[in-house]
Amino acid sequence: MLLLLLTASTTLAQTPVLVSRFEAAQPEHTILAHQLPGLVDAQLRRAGGLDVLSPASVTYIKSQAGADFMAACPNDQVLGCTFDLAEVAETRWAVTGIVRDEPVFDDDIQPGVEVELTVLDIEEQQEAWSLVLPYSKAEQAALVDWVVRAVTALAVGDEPPMPEIEEDELAFLDDEPFDPEQDLSGLEQEMGEVGHPEGVEDLAEGRQERDPMTMVQLLEEHGEAEPWLDMDLTPAQYLRWWNSGWGYRTWEQKRRGRKGKVTVRGLVGGGAGPRGGGYHAQYAMDDVNWRTVLEYYAWQTAIQGGGMSLGLELGYGVTPILDVELGLGSHWGPFQTFVAKEYLGRPPETVVDEEGLQGVFEAKLGARVVPMPFAKLRPVLGGGLLLWQGTKGDAHAELPPPPVELPIPSANTLVGAYGLVGAELALTETVGVVLQAPVQAFFAGTSANIYDEGSDIIESKIAAPDSPSLGWAIQAGIQIHLGGG
Repeated sequence: MLLLLLTASTTLAQTPVLVSRFEAAQPEHTILAHQLPGLVDAQLRRAGGLDVLSPASVTYIKSQAGADFMAACPNDQVLGCTFDLAEVAETRWAVTGIVRDEPVFDDDIQPGVEVELTVLDIEEQQEAWSLVLPYSKAEQAALVDWVVRAVTALAVGDEPPMPEIEEDELAFLDDEPFDPEQDLSGLEQEMGEVGHPEGVEDLAEGRQERDPMTMVQLLEEHGEAEPWLDMDLTPAQYLRWWNSGWGYRTWEQKRRGRKGKVTVRGLVGGGAGPRGGGYHAQYAMDDVNWRTVLEYYAWQTAIQGGGMSLGLELGYGVTPILDVELGLGSHWGPFQTFVAKEYLGRPPETVVDEEGLQGVFEAKLGARVVPMPFAKLRPVLGGGLLLWQGTKGDAHAELPPPPVELPIPSANTLVGAYGLVGAELALTETVGVVLQAPVQAFFAGTSANIYDEGSDIIESKIAAPDSPSLGWAIQAGIQIHLGGG
């Protein structure tokens, strides 16, 4: 017996094993896929007897270090890269795996996590052992132990271990057709048997009559069965679900709120602020015959104005109560165009005096908080940054012909911030109406553009008015929620 143990120990000591990278089938499993190789490596080393290698142990493969080679390997080619790396490292066995969502057959059920463990036979260029196990933090050590037992068995020439399958686990192979309603009913009965409080008959939709419980009552009456584990909840979450009275799927949907949902919102309204604009020009000439322009003076500025607004907003729920938003819109306000000329020694003469409308373009980036996303009528708070841009003066009136060439400043541009309060009313699960009141404050940009030659020929230059720095609006609209389920 002692000789047999010494022989097995010697065989293990001479067996190099590469612990390679694990693949993450979905991005949310990347962290776990990075952690598992380290846990397997550490457990194999603690087991003793094996020569355990990591990608970092390979100093050179295809013009780069082993760790860099595996890091650059595409996610769906980890198996092939592991074979290549193990051959260069001259190991007999290699360990790798895949972390992925468990398959589910009901769109309303959140998938769990499973790990496919694989041991590769590098000499035979084949898969020597593979096992798929559900993952949970509590079962993490047992999952790693399966790899250790498999590698140890393969190293000494034994059959690697596999889970024992009980007869009742093969019941799905019978000839009975699959009935989704019967299957859900069976799940509910099973969950009742393992410890759900009596009266839980609906795990799907609707409200139920359930007596409220405290945490002490829950732990005293149902602590041994731990029914919250069946639903992947903490005891506190389970208690909130129970006391809500909602079926589990309905409660889960409400708990998710706006997270992952895309909201498209169309708005119409009115308000006031620096929506209007004005273009003013004055020029002096020497006499009526030569028409020589001696001096120009002109300005364009944003002015206080009121009018209609149109807007389109696109939001995405990053948490159950928080959306990030991008908005585009247009605000209409009055635009006044005035041009005057004067000859030396004569009073000024009006050349253009017209009033019309301008559309001020708006772009904004912000966030919206909906404290009660599950309520039919819910309050709204929001805020962010915005950009307003008006139009140029020559877009609103016909200016004097040559040889008069008036300076036309660029369109006014305002940069600021906004805050809003409002409310949403849900008409259906996806469609609702919204009423909101944004307030804008502008603190940067070019609210006034002025051109002045600086001569003293024009006798009375009219100064540009001060640009308003605040605006407000009242808007109503329709919004549609997409996805997130």
